[in-house]
Amino acid sequence: MRWGRPTFWTVFLLAAVAAGLLQIRLLADLNKNGGNMGDEAEMLCSMLRVQRGETLYRDYRQPPHVLALYMPAFYLVPGTLSRWLSATDDQTIFITRVYVYLAWIGVAVCLVALLRQAGGTWDTAAMAGLLWLAGAISIHSAHAARPDALLILFSLAALWAYRRGWLVTAAILAVGAAFHKQNGGLVWLALLAAELAGRRWQNVGKLGGGFIVVGGLGLMAAQFAWGDLFWLNPVQGLARQYSFDRLGVVLWLTLLGGGVVWLTGFWGAATAPAAWRWYFGFALAWAVISSGGTGAGDNYFLEPYALACLLTAFAVSTGRGRNIVLGGLLVFLTAVTTIRATTAADWWRRLTMRAQVRAQEAAAWTDLLNRIGVPDQAVLIEDPALALRRDREPVLLNASGLLTLQRAGRFDDSHIRQGIERGKWPVIVLTAPMESPGGYRHFAAEWLGAMRGRYVLQEQVGLYHIYRRE
Repeated sequence: MRWGRPTFWTVFLLAAVAAGLLQIRLLADLNKNGGNMGDEAEMLCSMLRVQRGETLYRDYRQPPHVLALYMPAFYLVPGTLSRWLSATDDQTIFITRVYVYLAWIGVAVCLVALLRQAGGTWDTAAMAGLLWLAGAISIHSAHAARPDALLILFSLAALWAYRRGWLVTAAILAVGAAFHKQNGGLVWLALLAAELAGRRWQNVGKLGGGFIVVGGLGLMAAQFAWGDLFWLNPVQGLARQYSFDRLGVVLWLTLLGGGVVWLTGFWGAATAPAAWRWYFGFALAWAVISSGGTGAGDNYFLEPYALACLLTAFAVSTGRGRNIVLGGLLVFLTAVTTIRATTAADWWRRLTMRAQVRAQEAAAWTDLLNRIGVPDQAVLIEDPALALRRDREPVLLNASGLLTLQRAGRFDDSHIRQGIERGKWPVIVLTAPMESPGGYRHFAAEWLGAMRGRYVLQEQVGLYHIYRRE
């Protein structure tokens, strides 16, 4: 027995409410005077360098130690726009977040367009977009300075262009995805696989030639602009030593956040267009494999999750297992909407009173910076968000990321450890007492050990512990 239209519209309404509640939170945080994600400061520091007309990529092995991990388009578009607009640092941060957020919305638009292109009705197509907007997978990537949403937007646009028969355009859009984030070529591989499976050799040539020529020209331009520094950052900067220890936890959180959308996505993939299936398979496999090679995080699963939203709505559109799909979505979206409703009032207050909230945040930063003092001297700071605000060229950002490069033989921290031993910095600001090396810390235990007997705790301001040289 097929469930009637009232059930479909109940699911549709729940998706719309869940998506709307999430957007309140995202919009409230767009102009937040603080980090929207743990490693956002690292990206913003490089963005500000572009805004000031400085070179994007530099040798992160030399102070200031700042790694520009991603491809140039991600930094150049909002950074250059900010420079043209003569934007301040705070305005540049806002422009960058809006750029990412618009891409996040654009992903939903692409999902709607793809399902309509495959023959879906407007209501089922809209459901694909709402499932994405209501999603619980790495929602910080929707409004923080990260390239994930931009990669997915360009990739889905390439998928749409491919179905239209615009193969060279699809290849160029895939290059656009890759020049925001390195794994943007997955959609191109999926399209090639679909054409190879169909033995359409002329199409293979168009896709392959377009991607190689345009991508090659882009790499040549990057080499001309930054030389070996380009390869040092987004290429060699990924050569870190991780393990799969955290993969199980990340998979569990991803499955928990994505709910039945993952399962219904697999269900819809069975009868979906070949290119969709290839892309979903490649993206999911890459998410699992790369989680061990470059660090595990739920943002790695955003690309396959977007496709799962598309494939779920496709299953509803075709009627294949419609009862199962709608039943699962009903339970999942009811839970998501209920949880978000409990915090909706607080986020609505933050959105409607964002000027006052931002002023309070700015006052807190100013007070903290005044307490640190020594404005004319460099200080060592564990928290990237504070380091970004304390100094135009901080000693380092995201020390934990640099230390993973050290284990891979691409960073030497001896000068920092020796600097601590010599009392080089008048102030060191930690996110926990130096006697607490356990848990997640940016600084290495050896750095904290070198502080003992040389630095004393002056005061604690929130999570920040301000140590001064004896």
